[in-house]
Amino acid sequence: MFGVRTKLLGVLGSGISYTLSPAIHNFSFSQMGIDAVYLVFDVQPDDLHDVVEGLKKIAYGFNVTVPYKEEVASMVSCEGESKGLGVVNTVHSGKGYNTDYIALSRLLNETGLEFHEAECAIFGAGGAAAASALSLGRLGCKVKLINRSLERAIRLKRKLDNLGVESSVASDCGEPQVVVNATPRPELVPTSCVRGKLAIDFVYTPVRTSFITLAESRGMTIIDGLSILIEQALEAEKIWFGRSLSRDEVRRFLYDRKFVR
Repeated sequence: MFGVRTKLLGVLGSGISYTLSPAIHNFSFSQMGIDAVYLVFDVQPDDLHDVVEGLKKIAYGFNVTVPYKEEVASMVSCEGESKGLGVVNTVHSGKGYNTDYIALSRLLNETGLEFHEAECAIFGAGGAAAASALSLGRLGCKVKLINRSLERAIRLKRKLDNLGVESSVASDCGEPQVVVNATPRPELVPTSCVRGKLAIDFVYTPVRTSFITLAESRGMTIIDGLSILIEQALEAEKIWFGRSLSRDEVRRFLYDRKFVR
């Protein structure tokens, strides 16, 4: 039951009816005995500023997803890596954080792979691409940014330069050892680019995208979008409440309740 002490949280984005964030967080809050509710705030661009200012006043915290991760960064006090990237996906007490970066860095370390001097092709130039480029770049990868909008790719490269991560903007993937789909459409990654030792996909509906399926068939290690989603969600809960469930508990719940396939 919700009452006057129930904390309000949610995810802010546009066109996000597919999001699994409410399922993850409301399950977590219930299991941890936290009196909170997590909702979806599907907001049009013209209303973004007013909604963010309102949420900063009445919400205990919130997440930010496409297409607003960069815009919201200018409306909060950025902490950690979110400051240099200018990309925020978690907000608490008026402060912005980038738990995509934290989550992906942990998952990369857990692969046990060696990334120093490895060629890394990242498709996309938005918030997911920024977190990927910073995580992989700091592990020693040679980062290559591939995006339909050359202007956006160059802007991301400049941010990485300022953070001490070398990268290049390219029109093709070359011969990568790591390939990342940081776009909403994994099928647009050329099949010839799905090669090397690691494939990362931020799309989680379905979990086994065509990109992930092809990478597995070629013997590559994979980090799928659901793993990233869960990990960044747990990091957000630690920021809000100082604790979280385990990733296995959340993943099992999502499959048992058929939220994912």
